[in-house]
Amino acid sequence: GLKGLCRSLAPEGVLVVWSAGEDERFARRMTEAGLETEVRRVQGRTGKLKRRGRGASYYVFVGRKPGRRQT
Repeated sequence: GLKGLCRSLAPEGVLVVWSAGEDERFARRMTEAGLETEVRRVQGRTGKLKRRGRGASYYVFVGRKPGRRQT
């Protein structure tokens, strides 16, 4: 699950999950798994809709593992 994914990330590693809908519970679960989480709404644009400035909205859940990378 999310905790396992978090453990597999290097310090400052990033996990990104694409979704068709906003989900506050999923964002909370990412945070509870140990990730600094933010949700971004993105606009999908293709074909004619792109030219008209319209398209479906999607959500990207971005989780960053805290810590410092070793140099």
